[in-house]
Amino acid sequence: MSKKIDLPGHIYPKRGRFYWRVRLPGEQNFKNYALVPEGMQKAYAVSNESDAIEIARRMYLLAVNKCANVGKFDGTIASLVQFYMAHIHASFPNDSGEPKDFERAYKYLVTYHGNERVIDLTPQKLKALRKSIATETRKTKNKEVPIVRSITTINRWVRRICRAFTWGISEGYAPAHIAYALESLEPLNKTNKIAGAEVKDPMKVKPVDPKHVEVILPYVGPVVADMLRLQLITGMRSNEICILRPADIVKREDYWIYYPTKFKNTTHDQNYVREVIFGKLAQALLIPYLLRNHEDFCFKPEESEKKRRALIHAKRETPMNKGNKPGVRCVAQEYSPCYNAASYYKAVQRGIEAARKDGHSVPDWHPHQIRHAVTDKISAQVGEFKAKAALGHKTLDATLIYRQMERENAIEIAKRLG
Repeated sequence: MSKKIDLPGHIYPKRGRFYWRVRLPGEQNFKNYALVPEGMQKAYAVSNESDAIEIARRMYLLAVNKCANVGKFDGTIASLVQFYMAHIHASFPNDSGEPKDFERAYKYLVTYHGNERVIDLTPQKLKALRKSIATETRKTKNKEVPIVRSITTINRWVRRICRAFTWGISEGYAPAHIAYALESLEPLNKTNKIAGAEVKDPMKVKPVDPKHVEVILPYVGPVVADMLRLQLITGMRSNEICILRPADIVKREDYWIYYPTKFKNTTHDQNYVREVIFGKLAQALLIPYLLRNHEDFCFKPEESEKKRRALIHAKRETPMNKGNKPGVRCVAQEYSPCYNAASYYKAVQRGIEAARKDGHSVPDWHPHQIRHAVTDKISAQVGEFKAKAALGHKTLDATLIYRQMERENAIEIAKRLG
């Protein structure tokens, strides 16, 4: 008996193995496909139903991409997504993570509706697609485990799906009413949730207590410790610290100016210049890291690992004529030229886990929470307008988002007014 799935056509068993009857994009007639593992064309079709569905899903996505790559818009949603993604890749720099997030959203749109016409997507279908995203599961140890996503993530993906149709209107690929209809779908919130779906409520990012940062400094290695200290002083974003080079620093008599080559607002405004001012404390911390080629990064994973191993070797108790000698059993490893936001975060997480094993009570926190803490500190001392300049925010609203002192202000007013 054939099985109805969330893909075109039907998957059916035959003599204990699974086949797929479908008309793939770009084909004129229905065909029967043996669901064979990728790269094993001469093998038999699989006998596991879940594996068969996954193979069919990959075959469908490959067919959609092949069809859309012809270079001619054919009126399908898959073709619209292909053309819009070409526009997205041209709009963002190569190292931006935004295109990948667009692709994650469009993966579901193409999988469920890629073979349909652009004019056939309705708010009801978009709502059903959103539910499929929210209730998605993954197979772990022969168990179907729900993938828990936040309301913010799901709403962002739905907005990006709508953006493709809005762009399609301007290019003549979609009728004018389609985007208005899709945008009428009410976003998810704490009161408007999906029944049966495990979704997380959006959480406001809170500042990390500087004490929790100080606790892990002995456990993260000298280089990462200095990166954290510099972030506590300046409130820079993680990626701005990671890409710091001597060539990007202009030295003045009383202060230094750091011009990051990449930062958050470059995608939206190419003319915006980000300046980070280093005072005496930051200068003293950076001086040892400036003694290198001007084009080299200041904070390098390779140097961090060498210093970590040197500290371990200094604590060695085994005599040198016994046991392993330094460097004998080391496996050659390739290091990235600099940290990035992800590797910096992982180094912090390893430090938190090591501190906990040593008996310290440290909550989980992200390096970007340091920026929130510094925003609070500077805003309380000199006000939001000066904090905006110090932290490189384009608008005052961005600074106010970071502030977490509204409750303290409300408590102070309540005490004064009784």
